[in-house]
Amino acid sequence: MSLQKNFHECIKACLECLEVCNRCYDKCLSEEDANMMKECIRLDRECAETCEACGKECQKHDHEHCKACADACGKMTSL
Repeated sequence: MSLQKNFHECIKACLECLEVCNRCYDKCLSEEDANMMKECIRLDRECAETCEACGKECQKHDHEHCKACADACGKMTSL
């Protein structure tokens, strides 16, 4: 597998994870006892913040895979 393909698959997996974490976060907040879900909510936010941090770091680099990561993460975190 080429390095470029590995980067694209990694970015895709991170974005899928981000989407699922954000969906879980929203659902946890709508639970009757959201306080019971606080650890799950914390982890969901940590996951989303990791993707955002990765995108911000990648913006600093000119490599094609970094540009793709920054663009994809930026789009996801602005939703």
